[in-house]
Amino acid sequence: MIDPRELLTDAGFRPQGDVTRMPGYDASVWRVSTESGVVAVRVLPADRDISHEVEMQQLAAGLGVPAPEVLRSGAYLGHPYTVTSWLPGRPLGELLAHGLSVRQGGELLGRAMAALHEPLHGGSVLCHLDFQPFNVLVTGDEITGIVDWSNARLGDARQDIAWTLVVMRLAPALMPGLADAVEPFLAAFRAGYAASRELPADDELRPFVLAAAQQQIDDWAPRIASGAAPQAVGAAARAALDAWREP
Repeated sequence: MIDPRELLTDAGFRPQGDVTRMPGYDASVWRVSTESGVVAVRVLPADRDISHEVEMQQLAAGLGVPAPEVLRSGAYLGHPYTVTSWLPGRPLGELLAHGLSVRQGGELLGRAMAALHEPLHGGSVLCHLDFQPFNVLVTGDEITGIVDWSNARLGDARQDIAWTLVVMRLAPALMPGLADAVEPFLAAFRAGYAASRELPADDELRPFVLAAAQQQIDDWAPRIASGAAPQAVGAAARAALDAWREP
């Protein structure tokens, strides 16, 4: 088990006070107070490469996206890690669970993605490809942070939109209480995006949604087979695939 205090000391920081373990699916994440301020420590499994994530996060910050600043990256005890600035705000998913309206939450997510999709040289955009409520930080009505850049790529905005449209349909399989909220949330997400940037028509989105749904099926299959994820996740991904097939 990696001690984030020891990692930070090895990386040249001076940890002080509180260390809080944060939620994380494929990474271990801590909030740690140091002599120079609060930082986030993110540690990946030993077989992962963190260099691309660091590159995308630095690109995002350079474009004015509210991404954490990478203060240090490297390997500790064979595990790749980053130390980044700690951004203010609470995850949008957490706020939704504590009473934020589905409409407001969806619009915030759509607005944040539209801001991210400023065209770059050549017409590509920065695609986050894990753009969901627990990766967007909010204070009041302001998006104050976008975290977890491990899947990010330069590409077509429709890839990013499609990923969110699919992954939100998987949410009730993991959190059954969200079943009634998914459709109004996605409607608000679309409205929030369209308020700032042209939203592609469904016919344009279809091949990207089909690819995203198939990717979710493939990614979840080994976890479902091992018992680490419920069968309902795979069923939801297949339902999303079927719903977007040609009429």
